[in-house]
Amino acid sequence: MTLSESKERATSFPLLIKKSWPAMLTFTAGVLFIALRLWVYDFNPSAVAEIGTRFRDLDPQGTEGYDGQFVLYIAQDLSPGSVAEHLDVPAYRYQRILLSLLAFVLSCGRAEVIPWMLLGINLAIHTAAVFSLQVYLEQTGSRRHYALIYGLWAGVMLTLGADLHEALAYGLVVLGWTNWRRGSRLGGFLLGLAVLAKETTILFWGAAFLEELAGLWKLREGNTRDGLLKQIIQRTVLLVFPGIFFLIWQLWLWTIFGRPGIGSGGAMATEFEWIPYGGMFKLIPYSGYYRSIFALYIPAVVPSLWGLIVSIKKLYAGEISGEVLALFLNSIMIIFLPFSSFREPWAVIRLVTGVVLALVLFSTKYEQKKVLNYAMFLIVYLVMLLKML
Repeated sequence: MTLSESKERATSFPLLIKKSWPAMLTFTAGVLFIALRLWVYDFNPSAVAEIGTRFRDLDPQGTEGYDGQFVLYIAQDLSPGSVAEHLDVPAYRYQRILLSLLAFVLSCGRAEVIPWMLLGINLAIHTAAVFSLQVYLEQTGSRRHYALIYGLWAGVMLTLGADLHEALAYGLVVLGWTNWRRGSRLGGFLLGLAVLAKETTILFWGAAFLEELAGLWKLREGNTRDGLLKQIIQRTVLLVFPGIFFLIWQLWLWTIFGRPGIGSGGAMATEFEWIPYGGMFKLIPYSGYYRSIFALYIPAVVPSLWGLIVSIKKLYAGEISGEVLALFLNSIMIIFLPFSSFREPWAVIRLVTGVVLALVLFSTKYEQKKVLNYAMFLIVYLVMLLKML
């Protein structure tokens, strides 16, 4: 290495750190939260999954635990036949196979390593996603710090220290979306892979697929049949296969467990509502506690209502882009969430992740700087993580 090359590398490394500070801050916050969760549970990496005795010991009167326990159970035993008895709704839980599968493979099936691997995978993917998002924001003329709206969103951050799916699922959405926008064939594959981490990410895959179909519809005139066929192959093939695979996956789940995985939730789940925010309004007759937590649903109501209005306006104006469709689809999902989701604040905060990410992508594309500035206040909801300590 020459002296000039050495100097260039020495100056470029601090510059890289400076440019990557949103990802570095996200990584630091994630490590801190994971460390605090481990400290609370006496540095037992399995305990952060909040294991309940009802499903671990098959005790009907036992404690319930939380969703992370099902990720751990599947990672420790990938056999659907034997692990099913440890899952509240086997098809629903098993459809989110990717995090458990990765932990099993990367740990070579070693039971003592799997819990650590679950924590490491989520942290690594989330950091990579925030880095990819900040690069994408700069390339599209926006500011890199807006990546923190997603990076420090409580609905993702809590999953880092609880063995939940959102960090991996939406991290793959970010990586897939940014690659898709750059024209990389990897984009469609990653968007499809995200669906195997959590089924709600199919809304982003659907938005990308619908944009490609709309583009083909515009190209139908003035193109020969061979030319149109070539465009179809180039623009949709890598987005079609994930959709087909997901359908096959759901059919397999139906065959094994007697029902598909798609549903409104795990145990005691209610159906999706027909009245906008009907699930939230059903909390009103309950105790003062439920009435007091309505403030927690501000990040659910405000972004989704705004998202629905602005996306409908864009669609009415003929603007059929992936960002518009992603915001519309994710907003619709939140508006009609079931009562069983609104009844559990953490479930809502996690589900709103799709709207938060769609808001960042939409506002970046359409240069909604004021919206992005206001959305930075969503970081305040990190205080909710104190409830997990």
